[in-house]
Amino acid sequence: MQTRKKITYSEAETLKYAAQLAAQIKSKKIILLSGSLGAGKTTFIRGFLSGLGSKDKVKSPTYTIAREYNSPKGKILHLDLYRLNSYEDVVSLGWPEMTKNYFITFVEWPERLDGNLPEKCVEIKIETINKNSRSFCWQSNFSTGLHKK
Repeated sequence: MQTRKKITYSEAETLKYAAQLAAQIKSKKIILLSGSLGAGKTTFIRGFLSGLGSKDKVKSPTYTIAREYNSPKGKILHLDLYRLNSYEDVVSLGWPEMTKNYFITFVEWPERLDGNLPEKCVEIKIETINKNSRSFCWQSNFSTGLHKK
């Protein structure tokens, strides 16, 4: 199990950190993002997409549940499961088959998966330290190809 931790001290630093991670991605990934409301999950995704070379505007899919973005490396799916009540609700959307056509799938509120996690995924936990600072702790059960910076 690989585990990494990083603290950022501003939104700009969070965007830069996420972009640096994205630049290292060579193959399909499912990235699970957990953290409280306002922790910076969508901000992290915005930086990550920038690092993939995407010009798309990133918006939280809290009400739409899913958004799709484009990048030179492939399509990105951004799921926000906050408004769903159960794993059965997630399955009714097409989980996990829906992820197969995407280079990257982001899942906010992976707790709604009730432990039904993909075999290979990266879990990132975001904690709010104060108004500007965030702690990112990520782990995976396989070699991600991501290196500590």
